[in-house]
Amino acid sequence: MKYYTCNKCRYTFCSEEECERCADCGKKDIRPATEEEINQYLKFREEFKDDKKQY
Repeated sequence: MKYYTCNKCRYTFCSEEECERCADCGKKDIRPATEEEINQYLKFREEFKDDKKQY
């Protein structure tokens, strides 16, 4: 799994394949995510998953 962050909209996402575009805004200005961005992404994913179970 590879993690990326968009330099335009700051969206962090993961992909099993190489990406050239942001999964959110579609811009071609992405880079590998930093360790801090990856940790934040994983934290948000876990929180969101828990929120979905309540509804």
